[in-house]
Amino acid sequence: MKKKSDATLHAAQILIEQRCPTQSVHCSYYGVLQLMCYKLANAIDDPISYEEQKALTRSKDSHELILDKIKNKIKDYKEERQFAQDFRDLKEKRKEADYTGRVFTLDEGVDCKSQAERLVSQLNRFIKTAS
Repeated sequence: MKKKSDATLHAAQILIEQRCPTQSVHCSYYGVLQLMCYKLANAIDDPISYEEQKALTRSKDSHELILDKIKNKIKDYKEERQFAQDFRDLKEKRKEADYTGRVFTLDEGVDCKSQAERLVSQLNRFIKTAS
């Protein structure tokens, strides 16, 4: 899942370079979500396997449940709240990109990619993995 996340974030960059910022927003968001799943499955402290994640997410908005599990692993309350807010903000932009007629500017696509990179950096700092 880590390689998938890396490839999805790389696709976001390619879409930006190809002047397709609206489509890049989708990749920026899903690259982060995929890394969140990887971090949960490979966390040194109390990992949650992909199978467990799948079973847990059947009863609730799967993306929100994954976020809740990530929040539980962030020690600092202020950082936890900020991470959740930033992730939800990127999620809303992804919904706009995917389900509305909104056309994102190149600057907005770059901003979403930068936001995804910040979230990735935070995940790597908050959750240590065995691999």
